[in-house]
Amino acid sequence: MAPRWKIRASGVVLIAGFLCSGTANAYTNDELFSLSLSELMAVPVTGATLQPETLSSVPASVTVFERSQIQRYGFRTLTDLLSYVAGYQVQRSDTSGYHQSVSSRSLKANGNGRELLVLVDGQRLNSDWTGGANGQISHFSLANVKRVEVIKGPGSAIYGSNAYAGVVNIITEMGNEATVGVGSGGALLAQTQLNQQLGPLSLAGFVSLQTRDGDRYQVQDPLTLASVAVNDPHDAEQVYLKAGLGDFEVIASHQKNEAEDFYALGFVSGAANQLEVAQQFLRLKYETSLGDRLQLTTQAFVSRYRFDVAGRISPEPFETLIEGTIEEEDRGIEAQLSYSGEHQQQVLLGLEYRTPELTDTDAFTQGFDNQYLPQGPLNGRVIKGAFVQYQDTLWQELEYVVGARYDSYSNFGSHSSPRMGLNWNVNSQHVLKLLYGESFRAPSRSETDILNSSAIMANPDLEPEVFSNVDLIWQFSSDVTYLSAGLFYNEIDDAVRASQTTPSMPLNEGSGHSHGFELEWLQAFAEHWQIRANLMKLLDYETEFYTDSDLAAGLILSYEAGDYSVSLLSRYQAERWDPNSSAAGGSELDSSWRWDLAGRYSVTSNLDVELNLYNLLDSDDYGMAYNAAVIGGVEEPGLRALVSITWKMDH
Repeated sequence: MAPRWKIRASGVVLIAGFLCSGTANAYTNDELFSLSLSELMAVPVTGATLQPETLSSVPASVTVFERSQIQRYGFRTLTDLLSYVAGYQVQRSDTSGYHQSVSSRSLKANGNGRELLVLVDGQRLNSDWTGGANGQISHFSLANVKRVEVIKGPGSAIYGSNAYAGVVNIITEMGNEATVGVGSGGALLAQTQLNQQLGPLSLAGFVSLQTRDGDRYQVQDPLTLASVAVNDPHDAEQVYLKAGLGDFEVIASHQKNEAEDFYALGFVSGAANQLEVAQQFLRLKYETSLGDRLQLTTQAFVSRYRFDVAGRISPEPFETLIEGTIEEEDRGIEAQLSYSGEHQQQVLLGLEYRTPELTDTDAFTQGFDNQYLPQGPLNGRVIKGAFVQYQDTLWQELEYVVGARYDSYSNFGSHSSPRMGLNWNVNSQHVLKLLYGESFRAPSRSETDILNSSAIMANPDLEPEVFSNVDLIWQFSSDVTYLSAGLFYNEIDDAVRASQTTPSMPLNEGSGHSHGFELEWLQAFAEHWQIRANLMKLLDYETEFYTDSDLAAGLILSYEAGDYSVSLLSRYQAERWDPNSSAAGGSELDSSWRWDLAGRYSVTSNLDVELNLYNLLDSDDYGMAYNAAVIGGVEEPGLRALVSITWKMDH
């Protein structure tokens, strides 16, 4: 894989000068770095209510990372960032060499991330086949990202299914710059972005290519129990294009991640292993004012997903290899009408219509057994949704929100998701929030329609998982301090879990609850220093539903002055129980500390040099495996380094 990527990376460097030839309407990094903490707290948050809010006024539990913070802390990918959100945990899985699984408040059923909805400029990345977006976000670049809003708790009252335990809302903004980088393990990075204004037409684009030959590991083959030497190479590419004219905006996106060797869906097959996840979408948005107080937004989109997997499913002397493809297409339209009243009232109405369908499910085995085994029927389902939301002020210091969404699925029925919230502005520095919400996760197509699997049997009678949540949050903010402390209670009903049979079948098996607390602290001190910390602790929970660590924390210490900044990052995960087919029924994964270092130096106003060091102590950490035959977890990468140069044309 690496040679062809080297050619592509060179091509990006050659065209960077052309792409970055203009300077109109671009952001200025120096201005962003100079923002005070109080100004950062005023950055608009839109994902929780689809209305501009601040961290104080938004009726939700939200963590926001703005572009200047992303750069200061050295976050290059979305999973880098999510590792430092209170309640979120990120770890490697045995899905592939590049896959990382993400959980919110320890809730995680598998490696697909089906409990979290991920949006990019309003477009969902979640697959209808798996329900999740982990294949898309594991190496999702943040180089062209303006803001990331991480919303904890139910979001189905606006977004419907998969906004279950959280929503990750990504807002992009392109500048004019190009980046090249090299790193350990044969890592290469090439990125370029542009932002041009041609009269009334705005054009913006971003291209990112990443490749890594990988490191060497000794893993146990689940089929033979032998120790096998493997590598974890991967390629990642992103293309993101925007065009705006008047009230219209068009977005076209392409993303692909590819891995070989290592694990593929929990199997070790050497050169036969491959997993590729690709997604494209085209989105047309029209936004206009219907008078002084009415705003209409309509959007139409088509998105395509493709999953290609290959590996060995039976060892010698009956060696059998499999190659399979899942392709799906999702078309939809959305409309939102918002009304702003004279006395801070906000009314939002929304409609959604989607038709996701499977277009290719071919799979073939070869070797000892040669068969054609389609993985699912070539059909689809119809999803309809409608929601209403009302925000108002009871009196000057007390604001509230109420809302609900109704969703109808052609293959299982309907579901309603309410929300309520109170914001009490005690004074200019203190805010209290009381929040309640319900959400659901529609059964994925892989759960209701999978065919010809020796491990999983479809269950077309599955009902949605239902999640409810109460949050009580206190926030304090000043010019130099932001502190958020919250208590939460979560309840799951009709939870979908695999039966203890062979093959297993997903079943709605009971309910479970958890409660705990979260802390987030951001402190500016001594003029140039900043510290950011987060903590999540579960106090009571059922381990069969809340499978990640019950204690997770993160700490970032950063210094910025003049032409350079340095950040030291550390995160902690308590021990976890990783179920497997061993005699003990699972493995205890040890607690772990992870240390990273990020530095940036501005050589000139146009040229920055960056250094990222990951896993500084080269510690032996392990993530959770999802193939029960994988014993002892999945080894995390060791010490890695990346050095990059960014040429900016905005100065």
